Amino acid sequence: MEDSLQLPQETLQNLEQVLKDLRFEKYSLKFSKGSAKGQNYLGIITKIQVTEEDDKKTPRQLNLIIKSAPGATEFREYIKIEILHAREVCMYESVFPELIKFQKEIGLEDIFDPFAKCYGTSSVIPHEHLIFEDMTAHGYVLKNRKNVIDLDHCQTVLTAYGQYHALALALRIKNPETYKTLSENTRESFFNNVNLSSLCKTIKGHIDKVINNLDESIDKKLIKKLNDFVNFPIDPKGLLENLSIEAAQGAAVFCHGDCWINNMLFKYEDDSSTPSAVCLLDWQLSRCASPAIDISYFIFACTDKKLRDIHYQHLLNIYHSSLTAFLIKLQVDPEIFSKETFSNHMKQFSKYGLMMCLIGVPLFVADLDEIPDWTGDMENGEREKMFSMTRKSEQYIVDKLTDIARDFDRLGYF
Repeated sequence: MEDSLQLPQETLQNLEQVLKDLRFEKYSLKFSKGSAKGQNYLGIITKIQVTEEDDKKTPRQLNLIIKSAPGATEFREYIKIEILHAREVCMYESVFPELIKFQKEIGLEDIFDPFAKCYGTSSVIPHEHLIFEDMTAHGYVLKNRKNVIDLDHCQTVLTAYGQYHALALALRIKNPETYKTLSENTRESFFNNVNLSSLCKTIKGHIDKVINNLDESIDKKLIKKLNDFVNFPIDPKGLLENLSIEAAQGAAVFCHGDCWINNMLFKYEDDSSTPSAVCLLDWQLSRCASPAIDISYFIFACTDKKLRDIHYQHLLNIYHSSLTAFLIKLQVDPEIFSKETFSNHMKQFSKYGLMMCLIGVPLFVADLDEIPDWTGDMENGEREKMFSMTRKSEQYIVDKLTDIARDFDRLGYF
């Protein structure tokens, strides 16, 4: 066995069991780092190439990913890693299998499953991990995290979100008991336990930067709305109510929850620059809530104002058309989530997207030398500085957040 990159013994034992279950008896393992700095903030990624070495069998090769929880005690408490890991395990072990089973019971030939196959998990503290199929071995690639995406990539993602959300809506109608169990097990958990005062300090700091970037004589009304918005996440009740099942009024779905570009792998056919498929990664922030939670986050975090000015309504139409078509395919009346209802959800729930942009955009576009190893041991308060520090691309960040704020005002989302 080659260098295992210091994986814990518990993880290696679980890997051995997975390979035993897959009937690998004699094999070699090649380990390598699975992500570069700035690509993953909540897990340690290890790639593993398994090569069968049994002369009596046709050689097989299997490419795996192990996503391990960081072990630093202070980080684990700061980010609530046990809660995040438990939610991702729930999605892979409970929600996704039921959604696949549901499609088979309906009789669909092409099963929609925009997520990697999970071979095994462990919740042994502090060595929690998941073992996945490595989708890059099937031609999926990661885009540059600092780049916004074009209309073709938006269409691929929004089409996938439409189908994915439709599954939950249809399951609620067709199999209400299963839906009830899954939805109760995927209620909001992260923000129920995170330090909201620290979160709000980060949000307010970036709101202040946006306000300073505006012209008080021209943008007086927008400035007031931004100042009012700062009170939204400060009130835990206001935040958590918008992330609840009840707030969605019968349209709660199993949200992806962390919809930025680094949590998506794209596949391309031949030499085309247009993606043919997307694989959604990192389900630690998943929750059962309004579909608008995902759509607002994705659109505003991953596109620029130029694309939104031209195509915003088209983007919403892509998503809703995909959702509608899949509901029909699932033999459910698409009026359970009409275009009018979707529009109302965007107005009510998009503040989540704004909040996540205020937290995440500065990290998404940071240079590598501006990203410390925040999963390791850090002095008290250092992680907060990571969110609020002035970066080389500071003006670009502030301008992007200002553009997002202007669009929220224009669309009536405040």
